[in-house]
Amino acid sequence: MTTNTKIASIFNNIGNMLDILGDNPFKIRAYKNASKTVQSIETDLRVISVEGQLTEIKGIGKDLAKKIEEFINTGRIEYYDELKSRVPEELLRIKNIQGIGPKLIQTLFNDFNVRNITDLEETLANPDFQELKGVGTKKINELKVGIKLFKSYENKINLGIALPAAEYLITELLKLPTIKKAELTGDLSRGTETVELIEIVVSSDNQNKTIEEIKKLIFIREDSLKIKKDEVNFILDSGLPVRLKISNP
Repeated sequence: MTTNTKIASIFNNIGNMLDILGDNPFKIRAYKNASKTVQSIETDLRVISVEGQLTEIKGIGKDLAKKIEEFINTGRIEYYDELKSRVPEELLRIKNIQGIGPKLIQTLFNDFNVRNITDLEETLANPDFQELKGVGTKKINELKVGIKLFKSYENKINLGIALPAAEYLITELLKLPTIKKAELTGDLSRGTETVELIEIVVSSDNQNKTIEEIKKLIFIREDSLKIKKDEVNFILDSGLPVRLKISNP
C-alpha cells in the first residue's frame, strides 16, 4: 500500500469516527474530502512534503499537512490513535450494514453502547431500542437481513480490492534481495469474484533471510506476523490478510 493510500484510508476513517461521535460536520467533510484528494494524487506525498508543497494541494490546510508530515516521519498519527481509543474500528464496518445510517450508528454507539456485531444483535432484542421513533418491526427485520449479509461477506474480499493490493505486494516482494520470483496462487489466481485472503508463493534460496526481510516491510501490521516452516501469514495495513508460501527456486 502506498503512502498516499495509507493516508487516504486514515483520513477517511477519521471522518467516519468523527461522524459517529457527532462532531462538527465541516470538520468531518474536510477529512473525507481530503481522503478523496490524497487518493487521487499520483505524486507520492513524501515527495510533495520534501518540496514543502503539501498546503498547495486543494483542501489540505496547515492542520492536515501537519498530520501528513507526522505520518511520513513516524508512521502514525497521534490524533487517529486517540480516536481509535474512543471508537472501535469494528464499528466502522458495522456502519456499512444495510439499514444503518449516520444517525442510527450514533444512537447505537452513544445510547446502547454498541461496539461490535454481537452488541448490535443483542440491541435488536432490547425493548428500549425497539420503542425508538423510526424503529419498528420492518426496521428490525431490515437490520437482521443486513447483519446476515454482513456475516456472509465478513471474511470475503472483492476481487477489485484484493487484486491491486496483491499486485502491489508482489512488486514490493520482488525488491527483496532473496526473493527470485513471486506469483499469485489460490482463489485470487483463478479470478474468483471474492477471496478470503491474498495467497502468494515466492521462490527463495535463503528462507530464513527472506522471513527476516519480510518482517521489516512497513506496510504490515505490527504483531500480525505468524511464521510456520515455509509459510508466513500477516495482515496488511489495509486489513487484508496474506498467506505467503516460500519455496526453493
